[in-house]
Amino acid sequence: MIWQSVYVKKNTLFNVANRPFFEFSIFHRFNRHDFKPAPKVEAVMFRFQKRTEPQVSFEERKKYHMFVKEGFGNGQAVYQNLKKRYGFRLKIAFKRLNISKDTKPSFIPFELWLELYKFLR
Repeated sequence: MIWQSVYVKKNTLFNVANRPFFEFSIFHRFNRHDFKPAPKVEAVMFRFQKRTEPQVSFEERKKYHMFVKEGFGNGQAVYQNLKKRYGFRLKIAFKRLNISKDTKPSFIPFELWLELYKFLR
């Protein structure tokens, strides 16, 4: 898959939802002049390799995907997106994991997304 390199490093909905099941790496970096017209962004070929041991069980995959999708919500902070479903447990989780209530989804490291899911499931 060819992607803008900025999205490889960023915590996007796609990355957070799929990293428990796949390892991501950059396979090839393209020269801008490989394309006509030359893009204004850096393009890379992205490799997905299925993990031998997923970080979330296969049985929980749909539940995890729904959690991440809801957490990314509609551009609001993660706390706002999840508070209706998880209530007081979310407040405890954010305090324990030292996540600010106004943190946007892409600013939460993947590892914290995973810990937050495991805490709330």
